[in-house]
Formats: sequence, structure tokens, C-alpha cells
Amino acid sequence: ALPPARTQLLQHFRGWFVRTDTDRFDPEVADLMDFRVPQPRHGLAFGYVLPLAPDRALVEYTEFSRTPLTTTAYEAALGHYCREILELGAFTVESAEQGVIPMTDAHFPRRAGSAVFRIGTAGGATRPATGYTFAAVQRQSRAIAAA
Repeated sequence: ALPPARTQLLQHFRGWFVRTDTDRFDPEVADLMDFRVPQPRHGLAFGYVLPLAPDRALVEYTEFSRTPLTTTAYEAALGHYCREILELGAFTVESAEQGVIPMTDAHFPRRAGSAVFRIGTAGGATRPATGYTFAAVQRQSRAIAAA
């Protein structure tokens, strides 16, 4: 459960690690916010592609909304994105990942006990506008180590 806040959206996503039959990706180019995916009635959606090799990539479908989708709905959105928008041709899904990031201005308690410090999302490090957490986790970790 999230702490009380003015804004409580979720950035939720599912991604496929795909392998294509032919080279379809440029390993030098990541497409981070592809808004060509169908947009939900409430919220915002985008796809993104993180190439790992010319024939391998992580392809994700992401939404900003109040509730996550079912696995079936994510799978349908990813299938549409890969087949109809990216036009990948024949591909194999080697594995999948899925997650939810709170996009909120809530205040998260940074301590869970006298010697237990929360970091990352649980410690309030997630930027509510982007979901980016990495840089703040580094700052939190340095501060904890210095203490």
C-alpha cells in the first residue's frame, strides 16, 4: 500500500526478451518512448526497445494508469507492438519481465528500524514524473555508507 498522496499513478509494464530470425535491431539505438501503440482510455502508453544484439532485444509495453493490466492484456499489447508496429517478422520470446513502479508524490519513511534504512522506491527515491530511481539510489547508498 502506498502512503497518502495527491498523486498516485502506477507505471506498469511487461517486457519480452525476443530473438528474431533475421537482424532487426541496431544495437547502437534504443527507442525509449514509442507512442505508436494504442492509447488506453485512461492513462498513457508507450513501447520501447532496448537492443542487445542485431537479432535480440528487450521489447516492453508500458502504461501510466491507476491499475496494472492482466498478464493476458500485456501479452496482447506486446504481440501487437512486435507484429504490427515493429514488424519484427518471426521471433521467439526467450523470457519475460514485469513490474510496477509507483508514480507518486507520497512521502516514504526512510527508516524501517534503528539500523534499517530503506533505499530505492521504498525509500522514496523514485522520481514521480519518470519512474527513474537509479541516481537517487546511488546517493542514498553513499549517505548510508558514510553514516
